[in-house]
Amino acid sequence: MKKPYSCFLASVLFCVFTAYPLCARTGIGFQADFQVRSELPSETGVAFDNALSLTVASDALPWVFSLQARLKDQYAGFTCDNWVIYQPLSRRASWFFFYGTSGGIEAGGAHGLYMGPRLGAGMNLFAAARHLELYAQAAWNPFAGVRLSPDDSESRFFIQPLVFPVNAGLRVWFP
Repeated sequence: MKKPYSCFLASVLFCVFTAYPLCARTGIGFQADFQVRSELPSETGVAFDNALSLTVASDALPWVFSLQARLKDQYAGFTCDNWVIYQPLSRRASWFFFYGTSGGIEAGGAHGLYMGPRLGAGMNLFAAARHLELYAQAAWNPFAGVRLSPDDSESRFFIQPLVFPVNAGLRVWFP
C-alpha cells in the first residue's frame, strides 16, 4: 500500500529537482569583499574586515543565500536576503533593496553565536557576459547573541541594535 505512494513521491521529487535547474538560471558566486561595520554601543565602534564568501542566487527566486568566512577573527556566517526590488539602472548596472536575516559563529578570542534581521540596499555592475559582478551594499543589521569568555567560564546574552555593515566586493559567477 505504501509502495505506490513512495514511488509517486520519489518521481515528483526527481522531476522537481531535475527540472528546476533547467528552467531557472541558477548561479554560484565566489567573492572576496571588504566590510566596514559600525556597532554602537561597543568598545570598538568601527571594525574593518575582509571576507571570502560563497553566494547562491537564482532568477526564479528573489532570495540570495551567502556563506561568509573571516579568517582574522575565526568567524563563519550566513545571510539570506529577499531582494524585494531589483531594478536596472542601465544594461549592466542595477540597484536593489532587500530584507533578510543573518547569523554567525565566532571562534577566535571570545566565542559567540549571533543572529538578527537585515534591511538594506545596494548596487551591482556586471561585466564579461554576467560572469563578473562588482557590488556595494549597506544594511541595518541588528542582532542578538550569546558570547562566551575566552576560557568559557562566563557567558552573557547581548543585543546589538545599531549595526551597519557596508560591503563592497567582486563576485565571479558560474551559471
